[in-house]
Amino acid sequence: MVDFFGYSFISWDLGGQYQFREKLYLGEPKFYFTHIDLLVYVIDIQDSKRFEEAIDYLSKILKILRDFKENAPILIVLNKSDPDIIYGDEWERSVKKVKEGIEDLTDEYNEFNFTHFYTSV
Repeated sequence: MVDFFGYSFISWDLGGQYQFREKLYLGEPKFYFTHIDLLVYVIDIQDSKRFEEAIDYLSKILKILRDFKENAPILIVLNKSDPDIIYGDEWERSVKKVKEGIEDLTDEYNEFNFTHFYTSV
């Protein structure tokens, strides 16, 4: 539980490792994906080998949220958009690829409100 500007909230940091995703989070979805007010989904924009995996996992989470009739806003954070690489060719290609995957999800899961941001370490 975190107190932030006079508001209390519970924050879960669900790691991206396969064994946690499949056995814990997706294995017990009611425990992790109910009573959600905001979902912050972080993608490492410098790890292009895992983009497909990240989008696939987000798709599984969205299906669970739909099944549980949860409709929290989705904030997608494109992390590691560091000042020395931002707007470079490789960064732009990575962002485009991730955004294309996210757009496919926003079309399929149009009941959710998606927003994205760029962050740096």
